[in-house]
Amino acid sequence: MSTERLYSTVWALSLAVALLGMIGVGLGPSTRPGGYALLAVGGGALALCSLSTEIRTAPAGGTAETLHLIVVIAGGLTFVVGVAVATDVPSWATPIPLAVRLVVLATAFQALLLTTDVRTARRNLRARAVTLGLSHGSIFAASLLTVSWGPTVPRAGLVLYASGFASLLLNAFWARTLSSQTVPPRAETDRRRWEALLLGAVVVGILGAIAMALSTPTGTLTLRSPERRLLATVTGMAAITGLSMLGVPRRAPPVLRWLDGPVMTVAQHVLTLFVIVNGFLLGVFVAAPWLLPPVFGAFVSFLVLGVALNYGTLVHGWRRGRDDTQTVPVSLEDAEVTVVVTAMDEVNALSASLRENVTALTPLPFLLVPAARSTDGTQALMHAVRDDYPDRVRVVEATGGSKAADLNAV
Repeated sequence: MSTERLYSTVWALSLAVALLGMIGVGLGPSTRPGGYALLAVGGGALALCSLSTEIRTAPAGGTAETLHLIVVIAGGLTFVVGVAVATDVPSWATPIPLAVRLVVLATAFQALLLTTDVRTARRNLRARAVTLGLSHGSIFAASLLTVSWGPTVPRAGLVLYASGFASLLLNAFWARTLSSQTVPPRAETDRRRWEALLLGAVVVGILGAIAMALSTPTGTLTLRSPERRLLATVTGMAAITGLSMLGVPRRAPPVLRWLDGPVMTVAQHVLTLFVIVNGFLLGVFVAAPWLLPPVFGAFVSFLVLGVALNYGTLVHGWRRGRDDTQTVPVSLEDAEVTVVVTAMDEVNALSASLRENVTALTPLPFLLVPAARSTDGTQALMHAVRDDYPDRVRVVEATGGSKAADLNAV
């Protein structure tokens, strides 16, 4: 068995074990201890896959490699210890509250994600700093809102956790992808198919966290009702799937090909951005409801102002267009213009229009220039028109041999 195939097998088994553990945790108290054990084993194995991927792509030689290795080892150990504590591996005498487990897992997850973004990336530094600052800030705020000794608003903390970790996961995934491809990954590639699975997990995880927040009364988080256990299981499985994307094999399963393509790519990115942004806003408004009226009022004010400016621009353009299209009377009496008509063998066309044009453009003078080489009566027609309007029409026979030459000669 090749090394790549062995790695793919270990990764798939680790993901399956972690997902089964999450299902066991969500089924109820009787299966929860076994679920925690499977979750610790599977999650730890997925973390090792992520760390091994990071080490394989580490900078070669020098101080950078040493520092990178230190960060990876420290982050990995922090993650393993955090998962062990949160899943009751040491068998604590006093049960750990669910809120405390969430905070410990969040800290462990943050440490793991820090190991995937320590390299110098060819990205806009300001955008990178804003993304990381908002993501880690929302996670720290969620931890503060979740613990019992803080301003307890666990519902808001849950949503902020989901949105913050979603941003960090995407940031870490794209940071690795950036070394060889564009960000987002190119369509119809294995990396793009893995990204499609990650985006789906992000959307499901945030929506599950929002559903849990809306169904949880104010107070401590619990998993007593079947509905909350189901939502927690779905959200946790989405989080595990997102974690597994940090150490995916090179080859994506063929079943993910249906997620590829330009339309699906655009739709997924738009939906993911919409869900993450609204998740952040919902978490803030749940934690501080007093912010909703002024923020909503400012939003409506800007919306009304934008619509008013848009319609004002349309009205201004319509009025200006109407003014521009109004016919301005032109006095031919004051126009200092001479109409020049050159022709060569065009008696059929001129016999139907020349006299009408002379009559319509009264009192403008006409200069008729028939080519000397004309053989169909063009010269005779122009002389006849001159005889009809002797005060306005002159005839000058040209010998240039073409209309352009005749005009130049005149």
